[in-house]
Amino acid sequence: MKTNKSFEMIELDVSSLPAPEPMTKIIQSLALLTKQQFLQVHHRREPFPLYEKLVAVGWQHYCQRQTAESFIIYIYQAPLHQHVMSLTASN
Repeated sequence: MKTNKSFEMIELDVSSLPAPEPMTKIIQSLALLTKQQFLQVHHRREPFPLYEKLVAVGWQHYCQRQTAESFIIYIYQAPLHQHVMSLTASN
């Protein structure tokens, strides 16, 4: 876990899990977050079906493609948008 001011990034690596386990793990992790926490998910693909579910329940996301089979997805609530964007700009 990495902490920055009052926000906390929770890292979750689902890149080695078979479908549909990554989506299940991500949704379970989101249910445990506080208002000051957000997820940084390491995934082997961009999870478009997950994005629809996130938007439907009020979560936001931002994806950074590292390689053809490596993605970092930030999942957060709207109040953390500026903080997450500043983090991703420095990467």
